Amino acid sequence: MDYVFSFLAIYWEYIPYGIGFMSILILYFFPCAVAAGRTNNQIDISFFWTNLLSGWTVIGWVICLVWAYKIKPNDNDIKNVSRS
Repeated sequence: MDYVFSFLAIYWEYIPYGIGFMSILILYFFPCAVAAGRTNNQIDISFFWTNLLSGWTVIGWVICLVWAYKIKPNDNDIKNVSRS
């Protein structure tokens, strides 16, 4: 048990870096998550590659985000929501 606490004590200072890296990664792929949510996880592979390769620029990320919101939801999703 002491090993676990000593391990945490040694690497405690790196935890904020890990949290920051994961937060940036989630924000970077946010347009892909929006597109996947609107299309029932059937996004086009070109959308993913565009986000991956040009998302590091602010303009590319904004283009991907606008593109994600322009994708129309599936008809099945709209029918299921209206029946609920």
